[in-house]
Amino acid sequence: MTNIFEQDLLENSLFRRIMAVGLLSIVLGVILWVYLAFYFSSSERLDYLENIHARYTKAIGSEGALRQRLEELQGASVESVALLSGESDALVGAQLQKRMKQIVGNAGGSLETTQMLPSAQEQALEKITVRASMTVTTNNLQKILYVIETQSPYLFIEEIDIKALSKRRSGDNDQTEKLKVTIDFFGYRKAGASS
Repeated sequence: MTNIFEQDLLENSLFRRIMAVGLLSIVLGVILWVYLAFYFSSSERLDYLENIHARYTKAIGSEGALRQRLEELQGASVESVALLSGESDALVGAQLQKRMKQIVGNAGGSLETTQMLPSAQEQALEKITVRASMTVTTNNLQKILYVIETQSPYLFIEEIDIKALSKRRSGDNDQTEKLKVTIDFFGYRKAGASS
């Protein structure tokens, strides 16, 4: 009986030791997992904060240029930025035609004709409209439309007519297909102004 009792005691002691080592491993694993999770989340937070710091440093560095641009914009009147200027609607129309020639040429298109359409009074403004016909590719047209609508004085597209010059074959690149485009665009000048 002593042998059985001693054997049970040994097995029980061995079992307890195995259980203690197992529990210790689990506790150490949890501690290690918590430490690694905190370390990596801190590392990510640190990267995020460094990124924000770099952006703010860059913004602070460009403060002088931004202040200068702000002063320029505050000094310029809305009229000088938004409205066309010229002695008469005919002269303004001629300036618009010349401007369209430059825009189309810079974009790589071919301007065929420009024509000034009759001007119209809209409250205190005079609407000056020009029609331009051109041959362009899709890429050229995208560049032209972008320039027309983003430069100042402000111009607006009233009407656009686009026709393909030839049937498109399968496999042709849409970007290089020739298009016949007619655009009516306009700008405003102060009515009766001769600036």
